[in-house]
Parts: sequence; C-alpha cells; structure tokens
Amino acid sequence: MLFTPGHLTDVASNRFTVLHGTLAKDRARFEAVKIITYRNYGSGGRLLAGEGSGRLLQRDGKLSLEYEPGKFVDVTLAGNHQILVAHKVPPGDVTANKPADLYGYTLESDGDIIATWLTIHLTADQARALGKL
Repeated sequence: MLFTPGHLTDVASNRFTVLHGTLAKDRARFEAVKIITYRNYGSGGRLLAGEGSGRLLQRDGKLSLEYEPGKFVDVTLAGNHQILVAHKVPPGDVTANKPADLYGYTLESDGDIIATWLTIHLTADQARALGKL
C-alpha cells in the first residue's frame, strides 16, 4: 500500500475508511487524529476505544462513521488530524528509502521477518510523481 496525503473530499462514503483517535466514554463521539481511506480494500467495520472503521459519511458539514449496518457514531476532527489515501500497488512500485510501516511476524528459527502488510508513506511531491495525487 502507498499512503498519500489527502483531504476530506477524497473520503467517499462508499469506500472503506479507518479512523485512529479517541472514542468518548459514552461511545457517542469519536475524535479522529488520523483518517485512512482505502481505494481498493476493506469491508465491514468496527468501533473500538482507539480505532473505528467502516463508511465515513459527510452530511451538512457533519461527519459520522457507520461502523456496522445502521450503527453510527459522530466524528470530530482533532486539531492535528491527518488524512491519508491508501493505494494498493504491485510490489514493483515499492522503492527504497521511503518511510514505511511493516506488519507481520518473525520466524523463531532464524529471525527472518515475514511481511504480511507493508505501508509506504509518500510526500505530496512523491505522490504526484507517481500519478497518485
């Protein structure tokens, strides 16, 4: 996956979206610090203390997350929020010397890392150069 900078206008309600932030104790509001919208991935959703996922809806200037069919939580944006657009790309599009998050596990016998998910963070200029922005 490549993560490129985005805006709320990039977050379509028919796309899978993940929010990172804080769920209020009464579970009525979620303050989003990071919003990641996926172009070619995801289904379903969930609502946890620090993460919500599903469909982000934008109506009349208000945000809400449908995390299960018919179940919604209001969403506010933290002052330092970040919006990212995730693009699924073939391995050949992955180049060296980019900030990345690697998810996976290590093998007990030799310590090799098996990557199950790799996310590369691009700047706006790098995204434009790849035609992703």
